[in-house]
Amino acid sequence: MRKLCIAILVLAGLLSPAHADSPTVAIIDVGFNTSSFANNVVHEVCIVSVALCPNGKRQQEGNGAATVSANSLPAFAHGTNMLSVLTSVNPDAKVVLIRILGLNTNGRAGGYTIDDVTTALRWVVNNYSRLNIKAVSISQGRVNGACRATHELVNSVKTLTAANVAVIASTGNEKNRNNMAVPACIDEVISVGATDNPEVSNTGKGWDVSATPTIALYSNGNSSTDFYTNGRFFYTAMDGTRQFSVGTSNATAAFAGMWMKNLRPTITETHAFFSSLSTNATNPWLTGKYVLIP
Repeated sequence: MRKLCIAILVLAGLLSPAHADSPTVAIIDVGFNTSSFANNVVHEVCIVSVALCPNGKRQQEGNGAATVSANSLPAFAHGTNMLSVLTSVNPDAKVVLIRILGLNTNGRAGGYTIDDVTTALRWVVNNYSRLNIKAVSISQGRVNGACRATHELVNSVKTLTAANVAVIASTGNEKNRNNMAVPACIDEVISVGATDNPEVSNTGKGWDVSATPTIALYSNGNSSTDFYTNGRFFYTAMDGTRQFSVGTSNATAAFAGMWMKNLRPTITETHAFFSSLSTNATNPWLTGKYVLIP
């Protein structure tokens, strides 16, 4: 982070079985198969600009709103991956799931852009207090030159940061040595890149805690990137199988899980805590703070 984003009875009906009394983390992504994560999910939301939510509308809240089935199209797989990684790092995490990819009536996935991420963040701005949201994990984004983020997106991030709701976002996987993806490039966002250890392939060889971390060659980053952490994870996939993936998306979800395990009263204090734990990681182009996930 360089600068250090109804009636009570009705509300009760919207909340999922897990409780929002504990601090929660919101995950903004394409959809989630929640069947393996019932003890973690506090609330579900669907907000789409293209196609439809499960209720046949453009917005839905409550049980099932962010849920996708085990046999859904591959376009819907990424969110379950993120949910699995985050809860593998922090099994006690309480999560608010925000789905931004709809399904067309012809059975095809809709589309989404950074504007849909912005809309989801605006929802967090309006609801972080009632759901005790303390962080938002965003493993979505795109490199847009020199951080061409909209005023609405920047203002949403600033509003959340002022309320001590950390916005944590992935730098992206485009091998960019100068720019990070939007929204990670926004000053107040906590940007997370990926490390490769013990190897640089995408084969199913997991993370070695004793290996020397190397900033992944695919990871975007620059001198303003806040942290790097492991991008190699086994996870529970949408269909319930165990799979393997690499990427800054994984690193971001993992870091968000760690953030929630180590919350301090303010973002500044939590950020300082992780900085105090960090060591250096490098590759031929980048140097940054590496946080070990135990």
